[in-house]
Amino acid sequence: MVFSPTTTEEFNNWRRDHPDGFLVNHYANPTLGRLVLHRATCPCFKTDQQYVGGCAKTCAERIGELRVWASTVVGAINLQECGLCRPS
Repeated sequence: MVFSPTTTEEFNNWRRDHPDGFLVNHYANPTLGRLVLHRATCPCFKTDQQYVGGCAKTCAERIGELRVWASTVVGAINLQECGLCRPS
């Protein structure tokens, strides 16, 4: 199931509750140029910072769910992967 948090609290709660999950960081209106795949535990995200605003997050338990979401929303086949957490 894909989840799109609308607040930083929802985002941080999802990450805490799904440590083996994944997320795509993207613009509020997703585009092919900005779809970055991360692990839920990626060090790019800290719980004391605001994360929902100009950029949005779409979260899921499995990478495949996020690939289907990206394909449906923007026609993306591939997601750029974070170089820190290397999600695949």
